[in-house]
Amino acid sequence: MKITRLFLLLVFCAPLLAQNDSNEDFPALLRKAAHGDLDSQSRVGYDYMMGRGIAQDYDQALYWLRKAAAQNDAMAEDNLGWMFHNGKGVTRNDTEALKWFRKAADQNDASALYNLGSMYQNGHGVAQDDAQAMSLFRKAAAQNDSDAQYSIGWAYSHGRGVEHDEQQALGWYHKAADQDNVNALYAIGWAYDHGLGVDKDDTKAFQWYMKAARLGYPDAENNVGLAYQNGTGIDKDEVKALEWYRKAAETGDSTAEYNMGWSYQHGVGVEQDLHEAYRWYVKAADQNDPDAQYYLGWMYQNGKGVEQDNLQAVQYYKKSAAQGNAWAATRLGALYMDGGPGITKNKAEAKKWLQIGADKGNAEAQDLLAQLGDVNVTPNPSARTTPTPSRSDERGPLTETEIRELLSHGVSARRVMVLVKQYGVDFSLNDKLSTALKQMGADNDLLRAISAGHR
Repeated sequence: MKITRLFLLLVFCAPLLAQNDSNEDFPALLRKAAHGDLDSQSRVGYDYMMGRGIAQDYDQALYWLRKAAAQNDAMAEDNLGWMFHNGKGVTRNDTEALKWFRKAADQNDASALYNLGSMYQNGHGVAQDDAQAMSLFRKAAAQNDSDAQYSIGWAYSHGRGVEHDEQQALGWYHKAADQDNVNALYAIGWAYDHGLGVDKDDTKAFQWYMKAARLGYPDAENNVGLAYQNGTGIDKDEVKALEWYRKAAETGDSTAEYNMGWSYQHGVGVEQDLHEAYRWYVKAADQNDPDAQYYLGWMYQNGKGVEQDNLQAVQYYKKSAAQGNAWAATRLGALYMDGGPGITKNKAEAKKWLQIGADKGNAEAQDLLAQLGDVNVTPNPSARTTPTPSRSDERGPLTETEIRELLSHGVSARRVMVLVKQYGVDFSLNDKLSTALKQMGADNDLLRAISAGHR
């Protein structure tokens, strides 16, 4: 399963003033705007832009915002910048966006200061300049702008425009989180999850992720699901894990879509359903998720949930391998090494792909290269990407998840059996699990070894 990573969310904010301050209905506001009221013109433009109380209409938004901006209304200027930056009703034009953000920022508008800082931080319409971005963020943060506070925290965490300082980062995240800024709530969870500026604390990480998840933040929803699945910071509950993955996946989050596919493939939190697994993997793969692409290749190669099709398998493996997935490269190499329906044996192609897998530390690729001969193989156990557990003799037995991962990655039942006999397992077989493992490639010898290896 995969965790969603921390990154700077490149959000350019339209002012929140118009969302919260007006109690007038839209027709009344429009009448006042038509009679020349500046504040009403700005608000009408915002309402048309956001579809607030009226059908969204970017042409009308531009008309009213330009009228207000011509009278130096800072909110209208900032909203015009937002429209040009995002290409809403106009052709995207960061130079024009920068002009409008700057006009509003010159009036010390907090939202515009933040948006202009984001332009400098990301080099949109202007040369990238972290120091200038920080200066602008600080001016906005002084007005309690939560996005600016979060961005200052992110800058400290990544050493952008300031010295790297995780404790400073956390302090700024808390300022933003006090205003329910979802990026900041998530970032605090991430800090506790990884011990950044604080002692690692899985329980606190879960609590902060949950705060962001309850506000509908997909990355947090996914990580809440992962915590429930693994019992990290909260009691293990695979059904709840799937519920949270689904919330994030239904927003189009590719990591959550992959995790949905994995859950259905392995029957975790839900009855195993390879067709449903395939459906979710396709969604994630369409967003270029390399692990989903790998599993689609595996499903096509093995005829799991789809008709067996080596040519489709090769296409998905290549997409995944191009993004650095060592197992995809290894499976490609093995396909060209052994041949099969639609695939002609090709030693040169086999060596090429196996070498890629081997260079990334994949033990199976290294073994297969050695079988081909005349190839330089430099084993790199410390950098293994193979799911084969790299264990010391003191390490405990294999888990159910590890067995599933091994089989789903195409590791042979015989090789898994060797590991089971060496390390044992920490779970008991039942009929449901035996059936699931068989569908993933386990044979009777492996199942007997698992039964005998329970410790």
